[in-house]
Amino acid sequence: MIADAFSELEQPATNELWAEWLAEVAERFHLTLLIHRDAARIVAATDLTKSVLLGIQELALSVLTTAGFDLRAALMGLVAIFEYTLGAAFEEQSEPDHPKWGHSSLLQSRCPSLDPARLPRLVVRMLS
Repeated sequence: MIADAFSELEQPATNELWAEWLAEVAERFHLTLLIHRDAARIVAATDLTKSVLLGIQELALSVLTTAGFDLRAALMGLVAIFEYTLGAAFEEQSEPDHPKWGHSSLLQSRCPSLDPARLPRLVVRMLS
């Protein structure tokens, strides 16, 4: 499933920002997990040493180090992004009635009465 979703993944285009490319990779990973039943659980329990996922992460490390990150910072950032994405998908799949909301709607449902005077950026983002 992951191999199919990332079969055409390449380095970002010369005019594409590394952050936009990495956000697209994370979103594609998230959506791939969501469209396959129990995919997050399966990925979390699988030995990934022979998985295409490590090749994706190797490519992402190359993109980040080319952008100026040292290898340690790039790796820590990738681990955080992929683990967060996997955890989010796992949570969504573990709740059968979990609506397929965007992040803003999900945040709004969990924090319905945020104070715009105290948290203006967060409130603006939730409404966009």
